[in-house]
Amino acid sequence: MLAHGVSTRKKKKSRYEFIQDTVQIQKSGLFSYAGKKLYQMAPMEGAKFKMEDLFFQIPELRELFVRMRNKTISYPIGVAEDGTLFVSAQILNDLQMSKTRFFHFLEDYLHPAASDTPDVLHFMAGSDGLSDRFPFLTDMDGIHYLPAVRAGYIELPEPLTHYLILYNLSMISRYETEWWSVLHAERSSPDLAFIHAFIDVTQRKFPFMTARWLSKQEQQTH
Repeated sequence: MLAHGVSTRKKKKSRYEFIQDTVQIQKSGLFSYAGKKLYQMAPMEGAKFKMEDLFFQIPELRELFVRMRNKTISYPIGVAEDGTLFVSAQILNDLQMSKTRFFHFLEDYLHPAASDTPDVLHFMAGSDGLSDRFPFLTDMDGIHYLPAVRAGYIELPEPLTHYLILYNLSMISRYETEWWSVLHAERSSPDLAFIHAFIDVTQRKFPFMTARWLSKQEQQTH
């Protein structure tokens, strides 16, 4: 699979912002092959993903979004003494959903629990429990999160999220050398902070996610 399986704009617009850039999935190539073989994903030909939406999928970038955008992109999931799970009720305001709409939206993955408070939303996970797949996000400490923005609910395994961002960065650093040089020379664009933070995360987390995936595959074969 020599083709990336992804494409992006060849000519960047004026006032280009990396975080607003998009990539599009092609019919064949490494992305589609990995999605099918590793994660049993359905074909995604033609699907487009914005860099910002992909960043929402990475919980390690939460603090950066708060600092740079004053925006909460996800909330950690806690475990109560009775074994139920909980998340800040603020997630309903962020998603602009009622409690009923929220649980209907995620009815295949979580269900409301009997206990409840005004500040905390209690729930129980579905049959698969808290997983590393949609709709849950997981950091390297094993803490699970729920996205606080609707655009963050992308049914995409996180390793493939990293792949898409890395693909776009590789194309820009190779073919948009003027923009890339100005970005680092002037150091005035918010893009630089997001790019550097992502690179710092992915060089540690991608091998971590790969090792975890291989470990699960080994367990399933025994």
